[in-house]
Amino acid sequence: MPEAATQREEQPKKLHQKYFQRTEFAYARMSATLPVDVTFEDCLNPEFWVNIAHLLQVTPVTGEPDRSGAIIEVRTADHAFYAELYVRAVHDQGLIVSVLREPKYFTPEENAAPGFNTRWNVGKRRHEVIRKSDNKIVAGDFKIKEDALQWINETIAAMKG
Repeated sequence: MPEAATQREEQPKKLHQKYFQRTEFAYARMSATLPVDVTFEDCLNPEFWVNIAHLLQVTPVTGEPDRSGAIIEVRTADHAFYAELYVRAVHDQGLIVSVLREPKYFTPEENAAPGFNTRWNVGKRRHEVIRKSDNKIVAGDFKIKEDALQWINETIAAMKG
């Protein structure tokens, strides 16, 4: 008899079908688009989520549980990075999140831009090039920051000669 018990214990554990379902029915996948002045580190503070925490709380009318286990896709309005957070707990005044996917930064550093800066124009949803000497917009309508930096580099090269 002990031999049969040992044999039963050695069998691999198996997931029951009731615990296997399509993700869109089991857990939420949310998206947060951050303003350009907000950093990824800001998202890790529970208080950062105070204005949306109620959207992930228990729904008393339907009995739907809170959205712990949700995944939040985090990106910036200027498309500078993408990351993913896992919601570990939902509170009245915020969310407890953990990093699932570290930020993937897409934009290069502005290191070769003497005399110019780039900025994200929220209203136009485009990047612009600003001349530092007088703060004047000298070029704009760039969808991605790399294009604005390329314009700066080409303009500096043309000015040199």
